[in-house]
Amino acid sequence: TPDYPFLSRRLNEQGTLRLKLSIDEKGTVTEAIVVNSSGFARLDEAAVEWVKAHWRYMPATQGAKPVPSMAQAVVEFRLQ
Repeated sequence: TPDYPFLSRRLNEQGTLRLKLSIDEKGTVTEAIVVNSSGFARLDEAAVEWVKAHWRYMPATQGAKPVPSMAQAVVEFRLQ
């Protein structure tokens, strides 16, 4: 889960965003594009950077060969 941006926490910003991910043949997220925003740029940016830096996938395969692929992801920021 991404760290909550400090200013977003102070301003009580919350939201859910949907990302379109590009995944390379090694399972690394090479690109994350916001499809539906949380409504707050800080939260969107935090999610994009976190996903690109930390998420890994089992590579898609064509036959036995790993190939690039696409996926969608949902990230939720909720204050408790």
